[in-house]
Amino acid sequence: SDLVIPQKRKLAILALLFAPSCLPQAMIRSGSSETPYTFYINIRTFGARGDGVSDDRQAIQAAIDSLKKHGGVVYVPASPACYMVSGQIGLLSDDYANITIQGDGYGSCIKLMPSGSTSLGLIAFSGNSAYSLSNVGLSSVRISGQDEVTPGHPLVYFQNSSQTFLRNSFLDTN
Repeated sequence: SDLVIPQKRKLAILALLFAPSCLPQAMIRSGSSETPYTFYINIRTFGARGDGVSDDRQAIQAAIDSLKKHGGVVYVPASPACYMVSGQIGLLSDDYANITIQGDGYGSCIKLMPSGSTSLGLIAFSGNSAYSLSNVGLSSVRISGQDEVTPGHPLVYFQNSSQTFLRNSFLDTN
């Protein structure tokens, strides 16, 4: 005998099967009951182009800002050209704890534009008080200042932070 499934139940089963593909690309959560959820934010969803010409600073900062309070991963997909920025990208308060800027390796490049300037560094992690910003860093990205970085200002700047990391990343100042 054939199994008969009511129409409403068929729709519920299809919804469960295809639910992950229906989630917005901007925010996908993953995890299990044993681990907390992690939010993954793609900078392209916020308008970053990675065409080597457009200023992507506001889009990248907006992606980072969207993770305030709950943390997560800001994903920088590889691109044929760098994501150009006119100034500093900042995680400058305790609200930015537990954020990773994650790329695909050398092709995930954030670069300061020739006309750009920074006050602390191209990417700055700084808490409100000593060791107050925690578990933040970069993973598998290339940060490039070329010759445009102001002397005495590093490409990546950590202050008042703990459990910081720079994993499998490239700092390019040539």
